[in-house]
Amino acid sequence: MSCRSVPAVLEAIHAGVGVGLLPDIVCAEGLRHGTLVRLLPDYQMSQATIYLVFTASRGLPTAVRTLVDFLVERFRTFNAAIEGDRADAV
Repeated sequence: MSCRSVPAVLEAIHAGVGVGLLPDIVCAEGLRHGTLVRLLPDYQMSQATIYLVFTASRGLPTAVRTLVDFLVERFRTFNAAIEGDRADAV
């Protein structure tokens, strides 16, 4: 199966269709709860970059700044948790 939809791939994996290559952020809960199993623990996907694109004529609106700060902190916290999970697995 080839699919560009991460949720569809995750659903197919849970349905027993086969294995899939998904980002840690998508699999973390399933790995933690035991509904997913990491098959190739030494294999890592290439790093991805996330871009936030917005317009600002004079400064950054408070709502946009709040969203940016939230996303930065959320990914920082998530990455630390993932690195901790990997260290525990070794």
